[in-house]
Amino acid sequence: DDIGYDTFFKDCDEVFKEFLVSYGFEDIGGDEEDYEKSYKNEYWILEISMLMYFPRVMPTIDFLNHKSIRTSRSILDKALNISFENVSKHIEEYKLSNSYDTYSKQMLYLRENLEKFYKPILTGEFTYEDYKKFETSEEK
Repeated sequence: DDIGYDTFFKDCDEVFKEFLVSYGFEDIGGDEEDYEKSYKNEYWILEISMLMYFPRVMPTIDFLNHKSIRTSRSILDKALNISFENVSKHIEEYKLSNSYDTYSKQMLYLRENLEKFYKPILTGEFTYEDYKKFETSEEK
């Protein structure tokens, strides 16, 4: 599907590349036609996508292990003690003080969201192995 967004890769690089490099991530490419861009460090693959919730078009971030197995956001959020209320409050506060009207500005919010809520993933303090342990304990 062509959503008429010609600068997706460029915007990803401008918004995320330097930020993620500071956490040891490297650009591992992506699929321009599917609007997906990925970055990888020694613990995680971070995938930025525009079509994850298609037909709704918006930038999203997913966390995958090195075998490209996606994590469950609800389990991840529980493991990191991230509440829906705090995330909702954060986006409302962000929208009050920042423009949110373009995809690249929505990406800037995602970058801030990563820094605020998912820093243990960025730093490697919380690994996929930690996620699996938490997931297993949730199943019991």
